[in-house]
Amino acid sequence: MRKLRKLAEKNSIDFKLEEQATHDGKVIAETYSFPKKFITIRSKAIHQNLTEEQKQAAVERMRDMTTYQTAKQLSENHDLSLSSVRTLIKEIRQQVDAGRYPDGSVLTGCNVLVNIYVFYDGGAH
Repeated sequence: MRKLRKLAEKNSIDFKLEEQATHDGKVIAETYSFPKKFITIRSKAIHQNLTEEQKQAAVERMRDMTTYQTAKQLSENHDLSLSSVRTLIKEIRQQVDAGRYPDGSVLTGCNVLVNIYVFYDGGAH
């Protein structure tokens, strides 16, 4: 209940509190609505058994990442087409305008730079 409440506070466009049930003046249940694209179902837990070399390679990849990346870097680092990345950036900009993400999430200048954490949250998994 707390997680959905926080999401509704941060992103009232997508997450809406529809109903609250109370008992003796205390909230005992809440009903929320949100887009079905936000729901994922896993058939089993995913466990990665990595060798020490694989772990070290992952550490090196993380060191190479900066907080902001260009569309080309995001495309290459996440095996996405440049068109898909640009679509995600457009959606992120809309979410910035709606107040979900802070103004500095997408930087413009010679190149468009995107905060990678916002990019992950915006749908690039």
